Amino acid sequence: MFVVEFIVGLIASVLMLLVFVFSAQIIFAVPGYKGKKRFDSGTIPGFAVIIPAHNEEAVVKGTINSVLPQLRSEDFLLVVADNCSDRTAQVSRECGATVTERKSDLHRGKGFALEAGVKYLEEMAIDAEFLIFIDADCLVSANSLAALVSKCVETGRPAQALYLMRTSSRASVIQKIAEFAWIVKNHIRPLGMSRLGLPCQLMGSGMAFPFSSVRKVQLGTSHIVEDMMLGVDLALQGHPPVFCPDALVESYFPEEKKSIDTQRERWEHGHLGMIFSRSPGLLKQAVVKFDKDLLAIALDLLLPPLALLGTILVLFTTLLVVTATVYGFGIFPLYILIITLFMFTASIAIAWYRFARHVVSPKELLWIPGYILLKIPVYLRYWLQRQSDWIRTNRK
Repeated sequence: MFVVEFIVGLIASVLMLLVFVFSAQIIFAVPGYKGKKRFDSGTIPGFAVIIPAHNEEAVVKGTINSVLPQLRSEDFLLVVADNCSDRTAQVSRECGATVTERKSDLHRGKGFALEAGVKYLEEMAIDAEFLIFIDADCLVSANSLAALVSKCVETGRPAQALYLMRTSSRASVIQKIAEFAWIVKNHIRPLGMSRLGLPCQLMGSGMAFPFSSVRKVQLGTSHIVEDMMLGVDLALQGHPPVFCPDALVESYFPEEKKSIDTQRERWEHGHLGMIFSRSPGLLKQAVVKFDKDLLAIALDLLLPPLALLGTILVLFTTLLVVTATVYGFGIFPLYILIITLFMFTASIAIAWYRFARHVVSPKELLWIPGYILLKIPVYLRYWLQRQSDWIRTNRK
């Protein structure tokens, strides 16, 4: 019985540690960010923007038009039309972008498109000290590119913009809660890490790099969360990414329910895969090198999707209530879990009140348990029918 209680207590302690990390991120983000700085684009080195695009004819024009006004004569914009069967390449050229087209039935995915873009820049001897990756369905706010490059120059490290996903005016309550979850993951948590002087994860769009650091990592991969993997690889090489809230990149969730479900499942399966495949190595390297940045990245990566973490906490707490009541053991781990569950709930409430009241109303918060229930099949499919292939999100 002692061994069982020890194991249960160890699991409860690990869950408490994860929730403590999450709560610290939320608390340190509460002061927010006091306005945007102004950057003199004339003082920063030349940079190139790469936009990977797979059948993005309907949206790539908006992305290009948000980027072009921020470029100078020494900067460069490249669209990689990747395995396209529509007019993406033609539309991009008409908008004023340089375009390279790529066809490959074997190597499919954004990582291979980015690799092709970097190779093109090298072959054409484009003089750019920094690279910025922007997804083809995003709008880049004014002055954001200069902010990203300035952050790279200041720190000598990759920089991640504030990357937000928005819902339309016709969004359902569940979609609004999904937007709230995105704000927590991509805005609040990295902001809290930044205030602690710690690095952040890469988020897929609005990513800037010194060209020299990109040459040291493998971009060509079909991994379904290639951005997260890229951030981990860079951190292991001594270049952990930093958060740059002065730069803002925005996109919209797809309106089709099937597309939304596919997108979420891809993200969450990829995240869970990274937890199991990369977290142990990161933790080991953090201890061996006594590196706080690697430790921060590892602990942040270990945090599962919030719906899954909430589900685990509720189920485990319920199980311990039963065992403590019926069998009389597990009382101490139960106390740990009750405190942990309170910390988790309070952190969610603080995050909503400070950053997301405009997205989700108090009444709509009552739908969060339903949102979590809808996610359970996604997590079950990770073990039974895992999504491992890159799939384009349909936004039409």
